[in-house]
Amino acid sequence: ISYSSRTPMPKPHIPLPLHPTELQQMIVHPRWFDRLPFPRMRDSLIRLRGVVDEEELCKDFFTMPSFTIEVGCACWDPSGWRMEKEWEEKWGWLMI
Repeated sequence: ISYSSRTPMPKPHIPLPLHPTELQQMIVHPRWFDRLPFPRMRDSLIRLRGVVDEEELCKDFFTMPSFTIEVGCACWDPSGWRMEKEWEEKWGWLMI
């Protein structure tokens, strides 16, 4: 079961890329979206609730090559993440 709510304002120590977007603060959504370091993807998932198969997305996160993080980059920094080809072909549109 996924816990859903609006995202509260972040504590001061939370890195900027993980700060909630306006949509996250206004619209109730599954809180696991908040853990993604990509604001555009978080907003896309909120806008497309009921359209995107969240179960399939989660399955793909764990069963197909999705992202690599460049050595030395922080895990919360989206600039250090690189999409794998297969993932980009299937889910890359969520980043637009």
